Amino acid sequence: MRQNHDEREQERQSYLSLIPTFSEDFAGAARKGFQHLLQFPPLERGYLAGGLLIVPISEYSMQERYLMEIEDIFEQRETGKDLLASMYALSRDPRYHESVQMVIRDAIAFIEYLKRMAKEKIPHYEQESDHADQHYALPFITFLASDTLRRYFSEKQAYEEQQEFSFRTLLAAYVRTLYPADSLLPIGRNYDAFPFIVFRSLNLGEARRKMFTGKYLFMSHEVNILNMLLSSKEVAE
Repeated sequence: MRQNHDEREQERQSYLSLIPTFSEDFAGAARKGFQHLLQFPPLERGYLAGGLLIVPISEYSMQERYLMEIEDIFEQRETGKDLLASMYALSRDPRYHESVQMVIRDAIAFIEYLKRMAKEKIPHYEQESDHADQHYALPFITFLASDTLRRYFSEKQAYEEQQEFSFRTLLAAYVRTLYPADSLLPIGRNYDAFPFIVFRSLNLGEARRKMFTGKYLFMSHEVNILNMLLSSKEVAE
């Protein structure tokens, strides 16, 4: 991400820059006296929602770069399965209509072209964009266990990529239970240091405002749970 120029925003510190040292800095300041916590610099605007920190990044532009490692993809073959061999067989299978066979032959030609191109250079795609409704979210525990998360992702990247319920999948599901969200990034499941999600949510601000209205308060999940606990206590007595 690259920050757009805005003098007012430059005075606020990014949460991401605090991750490596936050737990030590916070504990050290608290041991000296809680008044020392007031010496922390002002931070960029963010929201705590459950176990997530959600930060608007409308003042940032997003730079995306995707590398397509074609040769590595085709080397990852399952036992007894070969994509191109299967496609060649389907393209000659008389059970399929000629139009289907033609589409498969075009796909074979495209894959072979990519493989030839990959020998000279890695195919890639780049774009830069900025959106007023873009946010990022990361587990709040990241600030307390950054070293543990970094070790996990450095040792378990291949494992994480194969898991049905990876960090990326769980984060995406968590965010969507809180707010309407789309255009989620990153595309893959691998992280270098800590898990995060970048997403767009046009109605996030409105959804948060509703949380603090009297109508929402008395119909919220929190109040329903509280009523259930109080009711169960009365029944038990």
